[in-house]
Amino acid sequence: MVGAGHNIENTSSPRCRIPIMTRPAIQILICSAVLCLARLATGDDAVDYQSQVKPILAERCYLCHGALKQESALRLDTVVSAVKGGDSGPALIRGQADSSLIISRVTAAPDDRMPPEGDSLTSQQIELLRRWISQGAHAPADEQPQRD
Repeated sequence: MVGAGHNIENTSSPRCRIPIMTRPAIQILICSAVLCLARLATGDDAVDYQSQVKPILAERCYLCHGALKQESALRLDTVVSAVKGGDSGPALIRGQADSSLIISRVTAAPDDRMPPEGDSLTSQQIELLRRWISQGAHAPADEQPQRD
């Protein structure tokens, strides 16, 4: 804040009466707004494993790949288990959604897709999984497997 009696206006142009100190603030505000809109448009917001991904896996995968049953020796109730994988190899490769088995299986033709029964994952759920894996498939370091 400038003290009383100090003129900080740009008087070189009769049309421009915005205080000089305000211009950078306006520019920063405009740049910030553009960056926020760009992030929303590209869907690059960080995906939260605990609140967004784990509920999908719990609802759609744990029945066959959880604590009580591990089809093809695969558990999906922790990220460590998913990275370790099962009989077909790792279910996910951190940072490589398109190379991850879980993505190829949830997007496969009906005869090969997972889950094998019920509705397919929605396109929004698949995109969320894809983004999470591409972002590095982060999970809490102290994540615990599902109880029996």
